[in-house]
Amino acid sequence: CFYALLAGLFGAAISKIEDMAEGMKTYNFIMIIGAYSGIGLSMAQIMGNGAATVSYVLSFIPICAPFVVPMQLLAGKISISFALAGLVVLIGFTVFLARFVGKVYQVMLLHQGNTLKFRDIISLGRKETHK
Repeated sequence: CFYALLAGLFGAAISKIEDMAEGMKTYNFIMIIGAYSGIGLSMAQIMGNGAATVSYVLSFIPICAPFVVPMQLLAGKISISFALAGLVVLIGFTVFLARFVGKVYQVMLLHQGNTLKFRDIISLGRKETHK
């Protein structure tokens, strides 16, 4: 759900189908960071580097947690209670992101024109919408 909402947020910046690649560039970059953090952590642990602190930190970062927590839990590197704490943080950020994306789409219903930049999306999400 977190990544689907994130895709929706960056998809809101697209006004024409021709701009899709440009609008989804940041989303793809964020997904790559999350996936490669999990791969890098598992490679470090296979090579014998403890990386326990890194594992704990990445478990609480929402872009990394969906990739890191299941792998670390199955490998027995983190406890179930720690994985649940990471899940609670991820759910909290997902709820925040759902509200933020909802605001952006509400404002976007009234917006017409050029493709929005990432900075424009953030400013739209911060605006108070009036009924």
